[in-house]
Amino acid sequence: MIAYTNSVYSQNILRYTRDKDFTIETLPNVPVAKMETETFFYNSNGAEKIKSTYIFNKHNRVISESRHNETREQTFFFENKYLNDTVLMERKMEVKHPLLPLKVETIYYTRDSKGNITKQITLNNLGECTWQIDIAYNEQGDPILYMENDGKFGFTKAEYDYTNDLVISTEYDQQGTAVKTEKGYISKNGKISDDNVYDTYGNFLSSSTVFYEYKYDKYGNWISATRFQKKGKEKKSLEKRKITYSKI
Repeated sequence: MIAYTNSVYSQNILRYTRDKDFTIETLPNVPVAKMETETFFYNSNGAEKIKSTYIFNKHNRVISESRHNETREQTFFFENKYLNDTVLMERKMEVKHPLLPLKVETIYYTRDSKGNITKQITLNNLGECTWQIDIAYNEQGDPILYMENDGKFGFTKAEYDYTNDLVISTEYDQQGTAVKTEKGYISKNGKISDDNVYDTYGNFLSSSTVFYEYKYDKYGNWISATRFQKKGKEKKSLEKRKITYSKI
């Protein structure tokens, strides 16, 4: 598997091919049992706070997340089911909004023999399919087709130039007419080939527009991450993490 940058296509694909959303940013050799986070978003109206609690299994995969607003009301909950405690196969989500009915969805993942996600189906609480994603891969295990709802909104294809470390992605409309083509850089060693800067743990440090400042615990996991806008060094967000480790 390779890394992709500077492409709308890559932003869609990475969520479903790397399972990053389900592992959280922790060092794999240190088992985490629980993580409590507080995130502050700063804007013209002050600061908005969101609190989340994550529960992990023995392989550092997230079993569940419970999210609360400033009044301690639960606004979001999900629960994951894995194959052999490592391969995500199902996710159930509940979303609460004060002005809307409770939203309950279950997402099912289908994978190929290499573990790549080839299909994602979302069902509502009535068992009706509300969203479907299909992904096809080449022999190298890199995605070559990304399509939502059987192409109702179009689809994206990708071609790879491994010699020059390039991926060329083309977006098509519902009629199959190409409407946009982009080039992105790829890296076979898994590191992103762009101008972003990362620390020794792989955490994002800076880009051309923003930068982060971290504080770490004794195991090397970050427990505080502050995001700044480079222009004017304006603070945009702060996330604090309280990590409870499993007994080693």
